[in-house]
Amino acid sequence: MKRQFHKYLFIFAILSGHFFAPAQGSSQQFNLRDSVLTRGNVCRLYGLKFDIGTCELSKSSFVLLDSLVYFLKKNSAVAIEIQRFGDDTNPYRSMRLGHCRALNIKKYLELNGIEGMRLIAKSYGLTRPLISDTEIKKAKSKEEMEALKSYNIRTELQITEAP
Repeated sequence: MKRQFHKYLFIFAILSGHFFAPAQGSSQQFNLRDSVLTRGNVCRLYGLKFDIGTCELSKSSFVLLDSLVYFLKKNSAVAIEIQRFGDDTNPYRSMRLGHCRALNIKKYLELNGIEGMRLIAKSYGLTRPLISDTEIKKAKSKEEMEALKSYNIRTELQITEAP
């Protein structure tokens, strides 16, 4: 089922099925263009940060999450799965930390008025990397390798219900 959404002004935009957060130092405002949301769309969040090695959301993430709250309140028929992905340094720890972080995102949304029934929190660990280990190993420097690995550590939202 598809639905056309109106223009909103807030932190991320839906373009080609992805939420894009602003780069650091930008105005942190995007115009949400008319977009069609459908069940199954996967939306990648950029700019969502956690304190290193913990489940605690960084204060810089609150503006982005508040924008998501606004979006979900305006679109009460939309439900999402919050998906966290990690890296391959410690698969067990990556899965646990990812689950904890996804739950904290869900908790933040619930504390700000989004019904828990509309939210699912899951960790996928390193099961769906954006960049394969083969490609990462081709990096020319340690810095490049770390940068490539960082793409696999991410938060995605999947639309599970749409009007």
